[in-house]
Amino acid sequence: MVAVGEADPVVLPLHVLAPAPRYVVEAEGFAPFAFDTAACAGLVDIREVGVTQGDAPGAVLANSSALAGAIAAVPHNGTVQVPTGRYLSLPVAMRGSMTLLLAPRCRVCGAAVAGGLAHPPRPRQRWPDAGLLGGPPRNLFRRAAHAIVARRLAIAGPGSLDGGGDRDGW
Repeated sequence: MVAVGEADPVVLPLHVLAPAPRYVVEAEGFAPFAFDTAACAGLVDIREVGVTQGDAPGAVLANSSALAGAIAAVPHNGTVQVPTGRYLSLPVAMRGSMTLLLAPRCRVCGAAVAGGLAHPPRPRQRWPDAGLLGGPPRNLFRRAAHAIVARRLAIAGPGSLDGGGDRDGW
Protein backbone atom coordinates (compact mmCIF):
# COMPACT_ATOMS: atom_id res chain seq x y z
CA MET A 1 0.00 0.00 0.00
CA VAL A 2 1.32 3.45 -0.90
CA ALA A 3 0.20 6.62 0.86
CA VAL A 4 0.89 10.18 -0.13
CA GLY A 5 1.17 13.04 2.33
CA GLU A 6 3.06 14.15 5.39
CA ALA A 7 3.07 12.89 8.93
CA ASP A 8 5.16 13.71 11.95
CA PRO A 9 5.95 11.36 13.65
CA VAL A 10 5.38 8.22 11.61
CA VAL A 11 4.83 4.98 13.50
CA LEU A 12 5.92 1.80 11.79
CA PRO A 13 4.45 -1.22 13.62
CA LEU A 14 6.81 -4.18 13.48
CA HIS A 15 4.87 -6.75 15.55
CA VAL A 16 3.70 -8.57 12.42
CA LEU A 17 7.18 -9.53 11.21
CA ALA A 18 7.88 -13.24 10.90
CA PRO A 19 10.93 -14.75 12.57
CA ALA A 20 14.12 -15.21 10.54
CA PRO A 21 13.56 -13.51 7.12
CA ARG A 22 15.36 -10.44 5.80
CA TYR A 23 13.33 -7.24 5.56
CA VAL A 24 14.13 -4.02 3.71
CA VAL A 25 12.57 -0.70 4.68
CA GLU A 26 12.56 1.91 1.94
CA ALA A 27 11.53 5.53 2.42
CA GLU A 28 11.84 8.40 0.00
CA GLY A 29 14.95 10.46 0.67
CA PHE A 30 16.66 7.73 2.70
CA ALA A 31 18.91 4.83 1.80
CA PRO A 32 17.21 1.43 2.09
CA PHE A 33 17.64 -0.17 5.50
CA ALA A 34 17.92 -3.97 5.59
CA PHE A 35 17.63 -6.11 8.70
CA ASP A 36 17.01 -9.71 9.72
CA THR A 37 14.62 -10.73 12.44
CA ALA A 38 15.85 -13.28 14.94
CA ALA A 39 14.87 -16.88 14.47
CA CYS A 40 12.28 -18.15 16.93
CA ALA A 41 13.62 -20.88 19.19
CA GLY A 42 10.15 -22.42 19.47
CA LEU A 43 6.49 -21.47 19.57
CA VAL A 44 3.83 -22.55 22.06
CA ASP A 45 0.25 -21.59 21.16
CA ILE A 46 -1.81 -21.39 24.37
CA ARG A 47 -4.66 -23.33 22.73
CA GLU A 48 -2.29 -26.32 22.43
CA VAL A 49 -1.93 -26.49 26.23
CA GLY A 50 -5.64 -26.20 27.02
CA VAL A 51 -6.31 -22.48 27.51
CA THR A 52 -9.90 -21.68 26.54
CA GLN A 53 -12.00 -18.57 26.03
CA GLY A 54 -15.10 -17.70 28.00
CA ASP A 55 -16.37 -17.37 31.54
CA ALA A 56 -17.22 -21.03 32.22
CA PRO A 57 -16.92 -22.11 35.86
CA GLY A 58 -13.45 -23.44 36.49
CA ALA A 59 -12.02 -21.77 33.36
CA VAL A 60 -10.03 -19.23 35.37
CA LEU A 61 -8.15 -21.85 37.39
CA ALA A 62 -7.71 -24.18 34.40
CA ASN A 63 -6.41 -21.31 32.24
CA SER A 64 -4.02 -20.20 34.97
CA SER A 65 -2.48 -23.65 35.17
CA ALA A 66 -2.33 -24.02 31.37
CA LEU A 67 -0.72 -20.59 30.88
CA ALA A 68 1.89 -21.41 33.51
CA GLY A 69 2.53 -24.67 31.65
CA ALA A 70 2.93 -22.85 28.32
CA ILE A 71 5.45 -20.44 29.86
CA ALA A 72 7.37 -23.33 31.42
CA ALA A 73 7.32 -25.29 28.14
CA VAL A 74 8.51 -22.55 25.80
CA PRO A 75 12.21 -22.93 25.01
CA HIS A 76 14.84 -20.30 25.83
CA ASN A 77 14.19 -17.29 23.51
CA GLY A 78 10.93 -18.89 22.35
CA THR A 79 7.45 -17.39 21.99
CA VAL A 80 4.16 -18.00 23.78
CA GLN A 81 1.43 -17.04 21.33
CA VAL A 82 -1.98 -15.82 22.54
CA PRO A 83 -4.51 -15.79 19.68
CA THR A 84 -7.49 -13.46 19.25
CA GLY A 85 -10.03 -13.84 22.05
CA ARG A 86 -10.71 -13.07 25.72
CA TYR A 87 -8.95 -15.31 28.24
CA LEU A 88 -9.54 -15.20 32.00
CA SER A 89 -6.71 -16.22 34.29
CA LEU A 90 -5.27 -15.67 37.70
CA PRO A 91 -2.02 -13.69 37.45
CA VAL A 92 0.68 -15.28 35.35
CA ALA A 93 4.33 -15.26 36.46
CA MET A 94 6.44 -14.45 33.40
CA ARG A 95 10.08 -15.42 33.04
CA GLY A 96 12.98 -14.04 31.09
CA SER A 97 14.34 -14.97 27.66
CA MET A 98 10.91 -15.34 26.06
CA THR A 99 8.29 -13.39 24.14
CA LEU A 100 4.59 -13.22 24.95
CA LEU A 101 2.93 -12.46 21.60
CA LEU A 102 -0.58 -10.99 21.88
CA ALA A 103 -2.64 -11.24 18.66
CA PRO A 104 -4.98 -8.48 17.47
CA ARG A 105 -8.17 -8.34 19.61
CA CYS A 106 -6.54 -10.62 22.20
CA ARG A 107 -7.23 -9.81 25.85
CA VAL A 108 -5.76 -11.72 28.79
CA CYS A 109 -7.74 -10.69 31.88
CA GLY A 110 -6.39 -10.96 35.40
CA ALA A 111 -8.14 -11.64 38.71
CA ALA A 112 -9.74 -8.20 39.10
CA VAL A 113 -11.44 -8.59 35.71
CA ALA A 114 -12.31 -12.24 36.28
CA GLY A 115 -14.91 -11.46 38.90
CA GLY A 116 -12.68 -10.10 41.67
CA LEU A 117 -11.23 -13.47 42.57
CA ALA A 118 -9.00 -13.50 45.60
CA HIS A 119 -5.35 -13.22 44.75
CA PRO A 120 -2.90 -15.83 45.97
CA PRO A 121 -1.14 -15.16 49.27
CA ARG A 122 1.90 -12.95 49.09
CA PRO A 123 5.11 -14.92 49.49
CA ARG A 124 6.91 -14.07 52.75
CA GLN A 125 10.50 -14.26 51.64
CA ARG A 126 13.34 -11.99 50.71
CA TRP A 127 13.58 -11.12 47.03
CA PRO A 128 17.14 -9.73 47.04
CA ASP A 129 17.48 -9.28 43.28
CA ALA A 130 14.36 -7.10 43.24
CA GLY A 131 15.29 -5.22 46.43
CA LEU A 132 12.06 -6.32 48.13
CA LEU A 133 11.97 -7.53 51.72
CA GLY A 134 8.93 -9.53 52.82
CA GLY A 135 7.71 -10.18 49.30
CA PRO A 136 6.40 -8.01 46.51
CA PRO A 137 3.49 -5.58 46.93
CA ARG A 138 0.18 -7.33 47.59
CA ASN A 139 -1.51 -5.95 44.47
CA LEU A 140 1.25 -7.36 42.26
CA PHE A 141 -0.66 -10.63 42.21
CA ARG A 142 -3.88 -9.03 40.94
CA ARG A 143 -2.35 -8.04 37.65
CA ALA A 144 -2.78 -10.12 34.51
CA ALA A 145 0.96 -10.87 34.50
CA HIS A 146 4.05 -10.05 36.52
CA ALA A 147 7.77 -10.64 36.26
CA ILE A 148 10.47 -10.26 38.87
CA VAL A 149 14.09 -10.06 37.70
CA ALA A 150 13.20 -11.26 34.18
CA ARG A 151 15.73 -10.27 31.56
CA ARG A 152 15.03 -10.37 27.82
CA LEU A 153 11.27 -10.67 28.35
CA ALA A 154 9.24 -9.14 25.52
CA ILE A 155 5.50 -8.59 25.52
CA ALA A 156 4.61 -7.83 21.92
CA GLY A 157 1.66 -7.47 19.59
CA PRO A 158 -1.46 -5.32 19.52
CA GLY A 159 -3.40 -7.39 22.10
CA SER A 160 -3.70 -6.44 25.77
CA LEU A 161 -3.10 -7.65 29.31
CA ASP A 162 -6.00 -6.36 31.43
CA GLY A 163 -5.33 -6.36 35.16
CA GLY A 164 -8.43 -4.31 35.95
CA GLY A 165 -6.58 -1.24 37.19
CA ASP A 166 -9.52 0.93 36.16
CA ARG A 167 -11.98 -1.00 38.37
CA ASP A 168 -12.90 -0.79 42.07
CA GLY A 169 -10.97 -3.00 44.46
CA TRP A 170 -7.70 -2.62 42.62
